[in-house]
Amino acid sequence: TPLGNSVDQLAYTMAELEILFFNLGNTIANLHALSDDWEIPLGFQRHAWDRDGFVGQAPFWGAFWNARDLSSGDRNTLLAARQKAGASLDALRLAGADYGLIHADFVRQNILVSGSDVRIIDFDDSGFGYRMYDFATALVKNRAEPHYDAIKQSLFKGYRDKRYLSELDEQSLDLFLTLRDFAYLGWMDARRGEPGVEERMPDIRTATLNAAENFLASQS
Repeated sequence: TPLGNSVDQLAYTMAELEILFFNLGNTIANLHALSDDWEIPLGFQRHAWDRDGFVGQAPFWGAFWNARDLSSGDRNTLLAARQKAGASLDALRLAGADYGLIHADFVRQNILVSGSDVRIIDFDDSGFGYRMYDFATALVKNRAEPHYDAIKQSLFKGYRDKRYLSELDEQSLDLFLTLRDFAYLGWMDARRGEPGVEERMPDIRTATLNAAENFLASQS
């Protein structure tokens, strides 16, 4: 069954969550190791979760700063955060942050659970990108969970149980959580006619603007 949904609190104890996210960390590490070892076929192409894919002129999930119903002040905040995020991505690239094929969408519905066993589905957003973005997609909807710190540490521990994770990459998590918020606003804005989207947009805009403001504050 899916780990959960994007609205309700996770229905697990802290002990169960620590096990599940440790195992998810194992799974993500195995995925990254397999993709590194895979000999990419001639002509193989996928989109990229890189600077252009996140904050370029045409991001993969949409130009979030042009979302409808943003005030001019909101748009200026997002544009400022976009510029700062682009500079941070440039710095990570130059510093050698881990980059390769990623899943790029570890939302709760894409994490299937049987007991403590974890499996992943839905690879349509998979492409070349920074490995830390996979962590961000697994954690972004869990930030309001009372056991968030335990969830995050278990994910890191599970990953490091199977694969190296540098301090550089770990310290970039907040950047990629912010980029996930940006991407989600763009994604939802492009689906305004779908059921339930209009009702959710105010909360999504607020969350994204809060993320942008916090990111800008952290860079000052």
